[in-house]
Amino acid sequence: MAISLALILSISSLFPYLAKNEIKKPTASSKELTVMQANVFKFNFNYEPLLKQIEELQPDVIALAEVTPKWRDALLADLEKNWSYIIDHSQLGSHGMMIFSKLPIVNEETEYFSRKNIPTLFFSINWNDKDIDFVSLHPLPPVCFECIKSRDYNFDGIVEKVKKQTNNNVIIMGDMNTTMFSPSYKHFVNGLGLVNAREGFGIYGTWPVAFPSILRLPIDHILYSGDIKATSFQALPSVDSDHLSTIATLQ
Repeated sequence: MAISLALILSISSLFPYLAKNEIKKPTASSKELTVMQANVFKFNFNYEPLLKQIEELQPDVIALAEVTPKWRDALLADLEKNWSYIIDHSQLGSHGMMIFSKLPIVNEETEYFSRKNIPTLFFSINWNDKDIDFVSLHPLPPVCFECIKSRDYNFDGIVEKVKKQTNNNVIIMGDMNTTMFSPSYKHFVNGLGLVNAREGFGIYGTWPVAFPSILRLPIDHILYSGDIKATSFQALPSVDSDHLSTIATLQ
């Protein structure tokens, strides 16, 4: 009986993510906001595929994780002209981050909720007369008990900070090192009333790329709340990272 109940609950948790909306290619439009997140992978030294992908898709806002100084130099050389609003927290190791935006960035803040070398980036943009608060994060993976505590402390810090903001339009994105089915994820999204941009478009496992698609875990997310709705969501073709990038169009 207990096994049957667990199976039913597991299957039911998949329903929101089953593809039922039309899958369309995100396109740049003044009426829609296109956001993209990617873990570039610190050991990936082939910069061109991701840069080409970004140039082709022309997202308005890009959140990148594992940005090393060498990645920063490659990104700036190619993107700075068209994505001229930039937050640079690149660093050696796994926790360098950068933001590229076509729209002016205001209210930029950086928090270190769990460890001094793991930044969480907060910033805002105005788009179509909407003020939108963004959060970009890349917490530790759940490979040990202390790592899980650190990741969840990161989630709790975001919830507490965002709740103090008066703006309800929020977009949170990044390699979050958790699937939609974990208690930590559910506690996080319930705390802020977040919607996963995947809902209605598919599960889209993103890591590890070396595994067959059916075995990949959906740990790279774009979440939102407020007067925003996802009109498309996709995981993108591999760019030699161990993660697939994700992109969503919102209106």
